[in-house]
Amino acid sequence: MCGITRRDARVPVPRRFAAAFINKKFKFMEIITCPSADMICDVVRIIFEHLSEAEFAIRKKLIFDLVESNAIQPDGIFVALDDGVVVGGLISQFRPDGFVMIWHPAMSGNYSMAPFFERLDIYAKSLNAPAIILMTDNNQPVNEPVIMSCGFLYLSDMLMLAAKSGDVTDSKNTANIDVPPKNIITKFEQYAIDKSYDLAVRRDEFERLMKLTYKNTADFPRLNMITPVESILDEYQQQNLFCPDLWFFIRGKITKETVDQKTDDAYIGVLLLSDAGAEQMELTYMGLVEQYRGFGLADEIIKFAKLTSAKRGRNFITTAVDEQNSPALRAYIKQGFAAWDRKKVYAKFL
Repeated sequence: MCGITRRDARVPVPRRFAAAFINKKFKFMEIITCPSADMICDVVRIIFEHLSEAEFAIRKKLIFDLVESNAIQPDGIFVALDDGVVVGGLISQFRPDGFVMIWHPAMSGNYSMAPFFERLDIYAKSLNAPAIILMTDNNQPVNEPVIMSCGFLYLSDMLMLAAKSGDVTDSKNTANIDVPPKNIITKFEQYAIDKSYDLAVRRDEFERLMKLTYKNTADFPRLNMITPVESILDEYQQQNLFCPDLWFFIRGKITKETVDQKTDDAYIGVLLLSDAGAEQMELTYMGLVEQYRGFGLADEIIKFAKLTSAKRGRNFITTAVDEQNSPALRAYIKQGFAAWDRKKVYAKFL
């Protein structure tokens, strides 16, 4: 048993694929989906055996929390059996951005991983996912030739960052920006104060602004705009990740002192935060309209996010960033963020 509280009534009957896969060294291997909780526990142990006991306990709880909340669907968990014994597995998650994300599949013996990827392709296409994203832990053994042979491309490394809530650094005299951010950001405007507020009420306005922030983004640019913004917002709402009191329109004003244009107060970006539990808050997404980039405004947004996290009683705030997104990474580091993990990111476009 895995020690995780579960509701057996919710565990679906395992679904077995008609096709079985013969391995030269082992007599028989079959793949099932919709496994029992005990099977999931065995799969988690195999996939994350490279972690310390403390790290494994955290990862195991994360997986089971995602299963319990339906963020991971039972038919997205693939288990390899040899004579009824779990010998490997693959866990996938259909994300709000429309991608299917997987942890690196693992086998306890010399079995081929190709059948996993074949079944995964069918599953991802049934969800109309534009791509499958594979992420590996920094200290996890990776069989890159096999991954590449199954159609995946290496994109970049993703840095997982964390900082203490509330602590901020003054933005004055910041290097590597074109113009100081004086008086540009005028207000962080909540999507709504009431958590029961309907996303549809300001949907068109928020969607239009979010699309503008995606244009020419430096964060995993090869994935940019593959999934329509409207689909992303739909998935956020369906997965109960819509937090109207933690989503913000960013208002700002351009003056002649900043660029050769003068406009009234206008929306210039968005900030999405989510409550990740008793200890931490997550900075899910921040973006600026292209003409407002390069002025050091990320500092102001990150400071606001850290202060908001502190006001909510959260000790830490976390986020993730593409290692190649130098401007964002510099801003996070300046505001006290440090990397606690690194993941290689691969993608297979469908």
